[in-house]
Amino acid sequence: MIRGLPIILLAGCAYPGSLVAPDGATVLQTARYRVGIRDGAPELVVVLSNSQLGCGLPLLPDEEAQEHALDALMAAACREDAQHASVTLYRRDEGWEGTYAGRDDAAVSDLDAEQPRIARGAYFGVEEAFLVGLRGLTRAYSSAESVLLPHLGDGGEVVIDRDRGGLLTGRLDFPRDGVHAEFRAEVCPGDTSLLDLIATEPTISCNP
Repeated sequence: MIRGLPIILLAGCAYPGSLVAPDGATVLQTARYRVGIRDGAPELVVVLSNSQLGCGLPLLPDEEAQEHALDALMAAACREDAQHASVTLYRRDEGWEGTYAGRDDAAVSDLDAEQPRIARGAYFGVEEAFLVGLRGLTRAYSSAESVLLPHLGDGGEVVIDRDRGGLLTGRLDFPRDGVHAEFRAEVCPGDTSLLDLIATEPTISCNP
C-alpha cells in the first residue's frame, strides 16, 4: 500500500486519485488517458495532475480569446505547487489490465516474451513560480524552482486494475524516484494534443 496518500482519497471522495512525489502528497484534479498505436503495438498514455487540465490544447478562432485560453492553461500548469505525472504503457498481451514493469525510456522494441508489458513515466513539479504576464484577469506563470524527473522506470511498476467503459483504475509506483499514485482516469474521446504534450514534454514550457 502506498503510504502518505491524503486522507480525503481514503475516505472515498470524488477526486480521481492521489499523487505522492518529492514535492509532497496531493489530491488529483485531473486523471485522463488515451489509447493509440505506436510502431505496430498498442500504446496507452495516462496523465495525472493536481491542476484542472483538458485533453487538447485550446484552439479558438478569435485571437484574443485564444491568447486568454493559453494564458489560463499556463496558469494552471505552471502555478506554484502544480504537480504532473504521466505514464506510457506498451503491451503484447490482450487487454490493458495487468502489471507493467517499469523501464527507463521503455519503447515498443523492448517488448519480448519475458516482458510483455512495460511502462515508462515522467514527473514535473513546480516548487516556486512567478508572474510573467497579465492580460485582463488572466495570469501567466513561469516556474522559478521545479523538480523534473523525465525517466521514471527501472525498479518501478504500473498496475491497471480495471478497464471498463472509458474508466481506467490503477496505480503506479516508482520507488527509486519517490513517485507513487492511485488513479481513476477518464478516456479522452477526441483531441489529445495537451495530453501528449505533457507526456512528451513534462515542463509544458513553464521554464523561462
